[in-house]
Amino acid sequence: MDSAMEKFKSVLVLLIVLILVAVAGYWAFTTLESGSLSAEKQKEADLSKQNQQLQDQVSSLQDQLASLQANQPAPAGAQTA
Repeated sequence: MDSAMEKFKSVLVLLIVLILVAVAGYWAFTTLESGSLSAEKQKEADLSKQNQQLQDQVSSLQDQLASLQANQPAPAGAQTA
């Protein structure tokens, strides 16, 4: 009786381990991304970063232009409001 119980425990543990491995394998397989999708996401992130840098640069240049225009003396024939 004791050896039958040990066999049952061994089979039960083996089944639990097998089920856990199967679930982990299924999860790993279903969460894989294709190479092209991964490349597209990386390119999108790079372009987003570049876009943010360009927006910052445009903002800085606009500030510089406004500062230069404010410091420029008005032409002799110009009217002020």
